Amino acid sequence: MLIVDRLPRGVTGFDGSGKGPPPEVAAHEFKAACQAAARAWGGTVCSFQGSAYPFNYHGAVLEREGTRLSVLCNTHYPLVAFMDPADPAPRYVDAPELHRFFREQTEFTPLDTEFLRANPTREHLRDLGPTELQQIDYWRPENLGEIIFNGWD
Repeated sequence: MLIVDRLPRGVTGFDGSGKGPPPEVAAHEFKAACQAAARAWGGTVCSFQGSAYPFNYHGAVLEREGTRLSVLCNTHYPLVAFMDPADPAPRYVDAPELHRFFREQTEFTPLDTEFLRANPTREHLRDLGPTELQQIDYWRPENLGEIIFNGWD
């Protein structure tokens, strides 16, 4: 399991460090984890979308008894977050059952909403490449979630 206190190089989808491309999380692996999570949660996967430019994340919508939750996964690292797909101002939400499932039953790391909503600090950004830092300066994300799951081009 990946422990996150500093964002890993390439998490933004930009690199430019000359150290080679960041790793990739295969869409089919995330989809399989979402299907297993939905079954364990007593629900289904309503939709799935592998990452497509300019987005740096895969996404799925899970449904159970009329409740829908979006699950996002960074394209480069197995970092997962939960959102309410009906919220017009997307916000990260707590999903304890799904969080526990991803943490205990998969290789994906569910991120806490407190972490996702936190302002980025110098320590969080310490391992990022120069191009990533330039993108952060340009886009001015308000929280770590906007860095990890972005649609920058």
